Amino acid sequence: MKKNSKRNIVVVLIIALIIAAIGGIIYMGNKFEKQQELDKEHALYKHGFRLLEEQIAVYIKENYSGISKVEFTDIYNYGDSGLYVYPIITDNHGNRTLLNDSINGAYGTSRGLYALEFHPSSKSEIIYLDNSANGTEIDVSDCRTLPDKAKWKKDSLTDRNFERLLKAGSIKGVEKSDKGSPDMKIVYNLKIKEKK
Repeated sequence: MKKNSKRNIVVVLIIALIIAAIGGIIYMGNKFEKQQELDKEHALYKHGFRLLEEQIAVYIKENYSGISKVEFTDIYNYGDSGLYVYPIITDNHGNRTLLNDSINGAYGTSRGLYALEFHPSSKSEIIYLDNSANGTEIDVSDCRTLPDKAKWKKDSLTDRNFERLLKAGSIKGVEKSDKGSPDMKIVYNLKIKEKK
């Protein structure tokens, strides 16, 4: 009787270990799959925001003189409110300031990126920038750098923010000019930061 009892305990332990192992494999598989989806989503965000940051930087470089550097904050993910990035301007006198001071004036999914998603059937990236040269949104899904057709001819929000910063004295010696700032340094930032 003792032998059967010990054998039954061993069988039960083996079955329990097998069930635990299968459960662990399923859990790790789901976790891995979710991480792959998150990585793919972050790659989409980085691709779209790299093009948006280039669109902003090129506009400033080609239309404003007196600027030594444009750099970008992290990409802030506000969940349902969207994803946003803020340009930081440094003038030739060393003054450094945020170009936008509120989420309403930020660049991102509510302004600048018309579409940032995956195609439902093919799962390929869909990236549309707005305010392009022809005044409508433009497909840049397959672009690694900003195409000429997606350059802004004008951008009233950026222009208003420069006017506000100049009036407040946050930057000096900056003016709208066809000469632009050809030697301006551009620092892109594609780090995603979750905000609550």
